[in-house]
Amino acid sequence: MIEERKPTDQPQKPQTGLRQTDGIQTSPFDRFKSIELQVALFTSLLAFIGAIVGTLISGSIQQSQWKTNVRFEYQKAILQKRIDLIDKASAILNRTDSAKWYEIEMELHKEELGYKVKGAALQQGKPQSITQDTVSDKRDNFAGFKEAQLSLVTFNSEFAATMTMVRLYFGPRTRNAVDSLMKELKEANKWEFKPATGLKILEEMTNELDYGLDDLKLH
Repeated sequence: MIEERKPTDQPQKPQTGLRQTDGIQTSPFDRFKSIELQVALFTSLLAFIGAIVGTLISGSIQQSQWKTNVRFEYQKAILQKRIDLIDKASAILNRTDSAKWYEIEMELHKEELGYKVKGAALQQGKPQSITQDTVSDKRDNFAGFKEAQLSLVTFNSEFAATMTMVRLYFGPRTRNAVDSLMKELKEANKWEFKPATGLKILEEMTNELDYGLDDLKLH
């Protein structure tokens, strides 16, 4: 006869609020700390990304400001150079009468030297020996001629340098005015040009004082 066994009453485990997870018991407090850690990590990541983006934006703004400052200084330097060139061009154009006098003085000394050579030849009874070559050979030793010649050479160099800088720093209208002046001087083969031609250069320089400044680019 089979005896009927009564189920053994197992003692009930007390409810502790712990959750079984793969054999490891976790509490709600542990889960809260895990979520808090994730939030902290995410917040740190956002702060790091924000710092990088902020640095990039700040760097871009600083670079743009730097380019703006450099461009402004470049514009200011060109403008000041143009103002200085207007003063210099005005001064040297007003001194062209001095160049004319240097040329006249050279001719006078050349004639005087010629008379001296001619007088010396006549005294020797050789009037036919007076030639241009004879004058040319002796005029280099003539102090007045050499002084006037040196002054003219100095003025020519200063004038050429000034006009070159004017053509470099100003626009097409100024360059055309300078070319017209140089053409007149070449055709005359001496220091002689129309006053209006010189005034035209100064007028165009003033009109083109700010020429191209807004178009300056920094590469």
